[in-house]
Amino acid sequence: MLISSVQLLTGVVVLLDGFSRAAASNPQGVYAKYFRRMEKVKKAHDASLRTLQARSANRAGSHYAMQ
Repeated sequence: MLISSVQLLTGVVVLLDGFSRAAASNPQGVYAKYFRRMEKVKKAHDASLRTLQARSANRAGSHYAMQ
């Protein structure tokens, strides 16, 4: 069975069209792993910032309470 160049070209165009539609419907699909990792980093950073702010507030409160 021999595939003609027209059939091959049509197949490639349909395949590329499918990829472009998938990318258009989900533009972050290519970078999904990167975005998930950055979300984890941001959540961890926000949590540590909240912890530091709470500690400094507690320290300031205890400092004023001792005086």
